[in-house]
Amino acid sequence: MPSATISFGICFDGIFPALRSCPTKKVSTLHFIQHCGCAMKKMTSHYYGLLLLLFSIPLSLFAQFPSQVSNVSLLAGGNLPIMGMGQWFEMTPVIGANLGLPLEDDRRIEIEYCYSHFVNGSIEEKTFFWPVDRKYYSSPDADAHMVMHTFLANFLFPFQRHRLFAKETLSYFSAGSGFYDYTYYVRGLVYPGQSTRPIDLSFHLPAVEERHVALGVNLGIGSELRLSQRLKIDLHLRYNLILGGTRPFEDWGIKEAFPLQMFGVGTGLKYFFNL
Repeated sequence: MPSATISFGICFDGIFPALRSCPTKKVSTLHFIQHCGCAMKKMTSHYYGLLLLLFSIPLSLFAQFPSQVSNVSLLAGGNLPIMGMGQWFEMTPVIGANLGLPLEDDRRIEIEYCYSHFVNGSIEEKTFFWPVDRKYYSSPDADAHMVMHTFLANFLFPFQRHRLFAKETLSYFSAGSGFYDYTYYVRGLVYPGQSTRPIDLSFHLPAVEERHVALGVNLGIGSELRLSQRLKIDLHLRYNLILGGTRPFEDWGIKEAFPLQMFGVGTGLKYFFNL
């Protein structure tokens, strides 16, 4: 698999110099994750090249198993942020599509794109303490949301065949990796450093708009229910770990979120065809 070997080599050649350029004082697991996130920020300019290299790996593996049944899928579901990301947003819809490529023994690779838009960030309803009059204030014009695009390559490993409602069903484990391209926006927060009474609720902090491209991994479990010779319904649950974060807003009680974590639940309609 020469192309897969070359792809990994180029990717890591880009990662390790970036890691070496990030400040390191400790060698703890948390610091290593933070340094990986620092490295990914430095690699943003090479994002699209790395994306192509990532997807060249499953394509090179598929080339070994030609003339088999592939599939395309339309996906819909929801992403549920947890831990630090959970203090920002609640569950939000996600839509996407993927291309499934066969390997041996019913194993598959799925190249996937998904889109989600997290709205109504919790900071919109939070208050801050103003020491001048010792009262709490909210920000009437606050707006916080995040747009996320994911580009993933996932491996599916079947472990059980059974029948449900007289239909053939295939259950599988999944593992994958890829890039999570997200931009979060925070606007309309009242400036808490004012010193003159009464507080001016129209005096805002500068708007925040930050885009990050982060490497991430996911693990999941799912099941496919056959509807016909060419159609299947897919149900899956995934855990996503993303080496990226958001800045803190300490006056509102929101700490830095790193790494980002979320559960994804979804369903898809798969159409199978011969290449």
